[in-house]
Parts: sequence; structure tokens; C-alpha cells
Amino acid sequence: MVYILLCDDDEKVLELTKNYIIKIQPVLKYNIKIITYKDAKSVLKRIKNLKERSDILITDITMPGLSGLELAKIIHNERPGIVLIFLTAHPEYVYKSLEYSPFRYIRKEFMEEELPQALQAAYDKINSGKDYISVKVQDGILAIRIKDIIYYELENRKCVIYTIQGRQYKTWKKISGIRSEMGKKDQLFLQVYKGCMVNKYYIKKIKKSSIVLENGTELPASRRKMQEISGIMMDFWGQSI
Repeated sequence: MVYILLCDDDEKVLELTKNYIIKIQPVLKYNIKIITYKDAKSVLKRIKNLKERSDILITDITMPGLSGLELAKIIHNERPGIVLIFLTAHPEYVYKSLEYSPFRYIRKEFMEEELPQALQAAYDKINSGKDYISVKVQDGILAIRIKDIIYYELENRKCVIYTIQGRQYKTWKKISGIRSEMGKKDQLFLQVYKGCMVNKYYIKKIKKSSIVLENGTELPASRRKMQEISGIMMDFWGQSI
């Protein structure tokens, strides 16, 4: 299921866009759930709540209060995994929005031509794996680059993420939730034991009953699991050399 957020202060445009997406869903290669908003502040409230999934945001640029550009800036900084699509009748704002890395622009007058391709391309981007995962920290929401994660494991009902920068981040997300958020990037990680996923790129050495990581951390594993890990890493190192 892919969650699509629509935001436009023009209720007619909002309803038109929603109905058109419903109309073209049979030609899309995935199931969708559409959530509509009349103002950017409501969207912001949702994306800051990590319990609510948000995959694609289609938003107008010019809106009263919090504008689409201001919303894009927040998403760019805090939730970069969300695919941002601008639906606008004001192409003059396109250049100004480039710093927020929007995925696509759709002209309202050409929505029927441009929206199907944009939605399929957005899904392909999501399915290819995200570059970041998001975790809630004390003072907000943090985006962690997947390639910076050495390993993550379950400790006392929380998941602890360890990064190459020597930092630790605790989250209530489940292991399964993190794996799902990573998409195809999850293939970079292997399970050492139940509740512990390790980035293959940071495995330095394989011992009889443990693996040693680049930062010196040594993680134990059963003999049976070590046979599986050894086979996986031999293939991985062979491909990486």
C-alpha cells in the first residue's frame, strides 16, 4: 500500500485530483490510499507523526498560511524519504523550488497527461529503496542515511541504531518497520541473530562464532548462523572487490 497525500486550498482542484487518481488506479502497478488536506499545516502535522505512513505528497505551491514551498523545505530537511510532487498553475515558482529537490512538477491544466507517469515514476523511486530512514528524537525528527548505519538491534523493547559517526539513536520502531522503510536497501543488511541487522559493507572479519565490524564491535552468532553468514559474505566480498 502506498499512501498519497494531496494538499490544495482549492477544494475543487483537490476533489478533481483525488477523483482522477482513483480513476487511473487500475493502470498503476500498486495499491494506493489517498488522504486529502486543504492546508499545509495539517500535512505537516501528519508527516511529523511517524506512526502515520506518508509516501508521496502532491501539493500546490501557493497556499495561504504555510505555503507549498515552506512545506517542501521542512520535508527536504526532516522527511527526505517522502516523494514530493508539485501540482501547480504557477510555473514561475519552479526555479525557486529547486533547492528542495522536488521529484516532479505537474501543470494543473495538463494533469491528465502528466499525473499517471509521475505517480508510476514515484512508485518506482520508492520501490528502489530510500536513501534515508527517519527516527523521532527528543527535539524533532531525524533523517539517518542508510549507508551510514553500521548495524541496528533490539534492546529492551527499543531499536538502537549505530552509525559510522559513532552515534546511537533509540527508536520505538520495530525491526520489521525499519526493514520495510528501507525498501530494497534492506538487502544491504544481514541478520546476525534475532533482533540484529548488520550492514554488509561494515563487516571486517568473520570468526568461528562472531563477526567483527569496522568500528571494532564484535557480534556473536551461532555456529549454524556463522556458516550462512560466511557464505553470504564470501559472495558479497567477491562482488565488491
